Amino acid sequence: MPCFPRMRMGTETDPGCKADCLHRRLVQEYKAERIRQEDAAVEASIGYATEYAEYVAEHPLITFKDWLIMTKGPEQQQVAA
Repeated sequence: MPCFPRMRMGTETDPGCKADCLHRRLVQEYKAERIRQEDAAVEASIGYATEYAEYVAEHPLITFKDWLIMTKGPEQQQVAA
């Protein structure tokens, strides 16, 4: 069930909407993966901007669109193909 428009995000103690709704879970998992990939890029580049740009060029960071396609169910992937 997607979140309603303008629904407040809430906090850990007051989730605002259902904390386990599909939309919220997809967004939170995407953000965690994106942060993991960014941290790996920073670690590989030792903090240098040029090396970071080269690393990201060779290992593109995930986008939300890529995440949604990657997390589709098998029957949905067949329809999209």
